[in-house]
Amino acid sequence: MKRVYIEAPRAFGKVTQRSITVIAFTGKTGAGKDSCAAVLHNRYQFETIAFADALRREIAAAWRLDERMLNFRPTKEFSIPALAVGMCSDPAFISWCFDADESLHEPRSPRWVMQHWADYQRRYRPTYYADIVTRWVSRQASLGFRRFAVTDLRDPVERQALTALGVQLSVVRVLGPHAAGLSADTAHHSSERHQIDADFDLVNDGSLELLAERVSALPPVRCLTDEGRAAFTQEMLTGHFSSEAHPLEELVKQYHERCETYDRSVCTGPVGVDGILPATDRERSLINLNAQRVRQEILERNGIGPAAFSAALASFGRRGV
Repeated sequence: MKRVYIEAPRAFGKVTQRSITVIAFTGKTGAGKDSCAAVLHNRYQFETIAFADALRREIAAAWRLDERMLNFRPTKEFSIPALAVGMCSDPAFISWCFDADESLHEPRSPRWVMQHWADYQRRYRPTYYADIVTRWVSRQASLGFRRFAVTDLRDPVERQALTALGVQLSVVRVLGPHAAGLSADTAHHSSERHQIDADFDLVNDGSLELLAERVSALPPVRCLTDEGRAAFTQEMLTGHFSSEAHPLEELVKQYHERCETYDRSVCTGPVGVDGILPATDRERSLINLNAQRVRQEILERNGIGPAAFSAALASFGRRGV
C-alpha cells in the first residue's frame, strides 16, 4: 500500500501587528475610492474589502436578488419595485420599517435599502459590520497577508475598530470634483456625513493614470519599499519634495495665479520676488481679503481641509515652483 505523506503547514515567522498596513479610503459617493483601492491591489498586492460587502450579501439573500444589482452604479440611485420593503423575506425588518412609518410598497433604491438595512442590523450592536471586517483582516493576517485596503470607511465606529487592531492604519480622503449626487431620501443619512478625520487628502480630478500616480505617491504606499521609504524620509528631513509628493499642487498653483492676477489689478507698488507689492494699507487689505476669498472657494469646491491645503502651500513655497 502506498503511503502519502502530507507536509505539515509551515509556521509563519513571528510578525507583529504593526507590520500590517491598512489603508482605508473615505469620501463622497463617486469620488473614486474603489479605483484607488484597485491601484493598491494591482500594483502593491493589497487585499481589498468593504464594510458594505457583508451588507450587500445579506440584502441579496433577504430580497432574493442578484448581488450585482446593488453594485451597479448607474442604477444605484434609482427606485426599484423589487426592493420595496414588503418584498423582504425578513419579517422583523418589515416590522421595524412599519414602526418607523415607512411605506411597505413604495419602490426603493439600492442605496436606500443598504442604508436602512445597515441601521436595522446595527440597532443593538453598532460595530456589527466593523466586527466582520476586523475579523476578516485578522484571519487574512494569520495566513500571511500584510497589506489591506478598505474601500468605504464612513463611520467613526469603523475607524475605531480598525485602530483597535493595532495595525499601521492610514485614512485617505478621496476628493472628486464629479462626486455623484444623491436623492433626497438618502442624502441626509448618517452614512453620508463623512465625519472622518483623514490622515491624507487625495484629489481625483484627472485620468486613471494620474490617479494611480497619486495613490502611489501617498506616504504609506511609498514607504512599502526600501527605496520609497528612504526617499520619503529624505524629503521630510530636507523639505524638498518630489513632484509626486503633493497631489494638491495644481490647486496651489491655481491659488497663486488667481491671487497674483488680482494683485496686479489693485497694487501700485514695485514688483518683488513674490510678485507685485501693495503700496498702501488699503491695497494690502484688499489683496488679503481676496486671498482669503480665493482660498475658501478652493477649499469648498474641492472639499479639502484647511490643514492639508496649508501644508501644500508650504511645500509649494519651499519648492519654488
